[in-house]
Amino acid sequence: MEVSPILGDEKKARYIELHNAMISARATIWETGEAGFAALDGKTGKDVIDESMIIEEWQLDDKLNWWLNEIVIYSE
Repeated sequence: MEVSPILGDEKKARYIELHNAMISARATIWETGEAGFAALDGKTGKDVIDESMIIEEWQLDDKLNWWLNEIVIYSE
């Protein structure tokens, strides 16, 4: 797992990326509350997760846990 430093000038964001043979996934969180959660099947390249939403700071843990749980389920 790789967590990026805070990136961007006008709209700051941070990324979390996970890669293995089964899945390639990224969560992107912008300081504006926008969030994108994505994952691709490692063999076919097809979308497994593709969700965009606006979240409040207090929702961040729940949304990241949901994303990670979906990745674990898919990778089993």
